[in-house]
Amino acid sequence: MNFRRLDEIEVAHGLAGEHFRNKNDLTKNQINNKFDKVWFYLTLLLTAAVVIISLSAVRLQNENARTLKNYQRELQIKEIQNTLSGAVIASNRNEFELSRQTINDFFELLEKEMALGNDSVFNLNQREAVKEILQKKALVNQSLAEKNPRAREQLENVLETYQKAVKSFRPLNKKEK
Repeated sequence: MNFRRLDEIEVAHGLAGEHFRNKNDLTKNQINNKFDKVWFYLTLLLTAAVVIISLSAVRLQNENARTLKNYQRELQIKEIQNTLSGAVIASNRNEFELSRQTINDFFELLEKEMALGNDSVFNLNQREAVKEILQKKALVNQSLAEKNPRAREQLENVLETYQKAVKSFRPLNKKEK
């Protein structure tokens, strides 16, 4: 019976040792499991942060592109107006030939913009006003070619009409990108 008792003790000791080893393994698995959870949540959090930052960057880029396009439109409208103003100034100095050349440049710019249709820097209302201005092209050119003093008044009227037309400048909506 003593041998039997020793075998039982050894078996019991072996089972107890295995029990403690399994308990240690469980603790290690729990630690690893907690560590894995922390890494999972950190990865998830970082992924979410990257997605949010990327979406914000895209939104900001779109907004900047829209703003840039509005500034470019406004600049183009002002450049056309400056060409017309140059023609008025030249006519006030009695430089009718220079004024005629400059007003032709102005009308060419208007015609190019009108040819662009919806892609023009002008909105629909402005394009209607520009059509009226273009109808005055022949009369203004003839007056300038004849060095007629009334050409100044005609140029000033064209300038006023243009300024009124472009006062209705409005930035692009999101739909018009």
